[in-house]
Order: sequence, then structure tokens, then C-alpha cells
Amino acid sequence: MIIERLVVLLLLEPCISREVPQPSDLTFTSQFGSTTESSSSLTTSNRNSTGSLPLCSHLSAELVTCQFNTSCVYGEQSRVPCWPKNQSPCEGDSYFRLTNTSNTVTSLHRRQQQMHFREFTCRYCHQLDSKHFTCDAHSGECSQSGVARRYYTAICRAKAGILCMGKRRFFRMKPCNRPSGKTYGATVTLSLLLGGLGADRFYLGMWREALGKLFTFGGLGVWSLLDFFLVAVGYICPQDDPSYGRVP
Repeated sequence: MIIERLVVLLLLEPCISREVPQPSDLTFTSQFGSTTESSSSLTTSNRNSTGSLPLCSHLSAELVTCQFNTSCVYGEQSRVPCWPKNQSPCEGDSYFRLTNTSNTVTSLHRRQQQMHFREFTCRYCHQLDSKHFTCDAHSGECSQSGVARRYYTAICRAKAGILCMGKRRFFRMKPCNRPSGKTYGATVTLSLLLGGLGADRFYLGMWREALGKLFTFGGLGVWSLLDFFLVAVGYICPQDDPSYGRVP
């Protein structure tokens, strides 16, 4: 009897209801505006603890990925949508992705990617003007026999604020700028005193022209006078030598 009473009491005991957690109202934000349905646990802001994140539009071009129209006309101006690379923290319109399975929220992925638009000039990075990229200086030998002007293959990179298509790291042929040890004053002096013998041309390493002046006695003086004028104004000088002084 005692056992039966205990069973009856247990059956008559009101069951404790447990609330099944339901997916709370969410807040979705896109570049077109926001649809707010209130959520205290989620936020569309991508701020850090100090609340001092840069604007996504202020990130350097090397930190963003943009959707380019590769069929654009070279030099054409346009606006392209861009997003931060590697979910770089910045302020902007946040995106959310909601995945539903059997009317149940199974996953909620927050993409910390803020879309914004940037001004863009249609061009690939290797087509940039020299003022828009920097190149590594040559560190080894830079000599090519039988070539009037020597070049080397430099690794160049587009500057941080320049937006361009393709790889931001590319190669360019750059002239070899090596000090020759020649000076402007010595060249002018040799051209004035010994120009008829081709001393100025020998000094600058232009031995073919020097031999021509030597065997013609400076072109009977005409070639010597012309060379002196060209040396004085800096037209005749060592190639690829930034240390050679031009006209004072």
C-alpha cells in the first residue's frame, strides 16, 4: 500500500517545465541597410575593447580585396567594392550568414568583412607609373658586356595607397646606377686642353669616339669645339652614374 501511494503521489506531482532555447531575434546588417529585430547577445559592430577601429575605407590597398571588372578600359575611372583581407578589424557594414536546417538554426557565422567602395583607375600593377611603386636596389654585380646601357631585374611593389589589378609584387628592368669615379671638372679640363687628341672621350670610356678624334686631330678642330660645348652643358657624360656632377 505504501508503495502504491508513493507511485500515485509521483504521478500527481506537477512536472517541471523546461524552456527549450529558441533562436533569439537576430540583427542583420548589410551594405543596403539594416533590418533590426533586437538581439542583446550579438552586435553588428566590429569594435575592439577600446572602440578605436579604423574605417575600412581607410585601410591601405594591400590590406583589402576588391572586385575588379577585368574588361575595363585602361585608364578608365570607376568605383569598385572592396573588403578587408583576413578579416582585418575595421569599422563598416558587417555581414551575417544564417544557415537553416529543418526550420532550426544550426549555425550562425559572422563574417567580419566590411564592404566599401573605392575609386579605381583601370590598370594592372605592372602598368603603374614609376611614382606609384618602389623597387629594391641592386646589391650585386650589374655588368653586361657589349650593352650601351646596363639593366638589372628589380623586384617592385605597388605603394600602399595605390589600387591596381593583378599581383602587387612584380618585376621591372631598372638601369644600373654605379659610380664611375669620373668628375665633371676633370672632363671639362681634358676637353679644353687635350680635346683634339680625344682625351676627354678616353676619360669617359668612349674609346671608339676617342680614336676617331685622335686620328683626325679633333676633326680639324671642329669636333673638338663641338665636344667641349657638349661636355660643358653636361650632354656628354658617363652613363648610369648618379654621382657624376652635371653643370654646376
